[in-house]
Amino acid sequence: MTPHANEYANERAPAYLICDCDGVLIDSESVALRALIRTLGPHIPHLSSAALEDMLEPRLGMNTMALLSELQSSIGFHLSDAQLATVVADVEHDCATQSQPVPGIANLLATLPQPKAVASNSSRPRIEASLRRAGLRELFGEHIYSAYETPRPKPAPDVYLAACAGLGASPAQCLVIEDSDTGVRAARAAGLTVFGFAGVAHVPAVATQRLLAAGARHVFTDMRALADALSSTLATPA
Repeated sequence: MTPHANEYANERAPAYLICDCDGVLIDSESVALRALIRTLGPHIPHLSSAALEDMLEPRLGMNTMALLSELQSSIGFHLSDAQLATVVADVEHDCATQSQPVPGIANLLATLPQPKAVASNSSRPRIEASLRRAGLRELFGEHIYSAYETPRPKPAPDVYLAACAGLGASPAQCLVIEDSDTGVRAARAAGLTVFGFAGVAHVPAVATQRLLAAGARHVFTDMRALADALSSTLATPA
């Protein structure tokens, strides 16, 4: 879906871009999914890999520890603190060392002169390592914001509010790109406009509906269409 040219005719166009990391900049969620299935499978022998994947996939936008807590409650199994730490460490390691950039994202970012930030539920070391591996780290300068460094992870608005404060911008001045309903809810709770991206989702059509239901203004599955929409939507820096 493409924004109308006059969509911001009666409101100030956003002039700052904030990106989620996993699923927007870095194609890491398939890596995280494999790591979670591999590490959790032995603890849930009664659940098939396919069934576990179905339970994990909608939660991939969550902070890993929050995901594990919710999963334990849903399925009714228990991991010790040491086991939880091992699962989280394995996911972090695999995502930092195996993930690839989302196709087309480097070209998209290179065409946009607006100030940019990353706001992610992932840990800072994982964000930094993933961005460096993808050749994207220098595009964001000091504007890397991790929910591990805020009181609450997404879907709470904290990390997006931190990103706005770091950029010196109000929420109304910022536009967010998100790939998860968890992230969309966080950005909307912070008062930001959100474009959804479902181009690397497991099932793009399903992801699109989730993003729209969560409050995304538009959802894109094609990076070129997203680039065109951002170019026509974002205000040119003064």
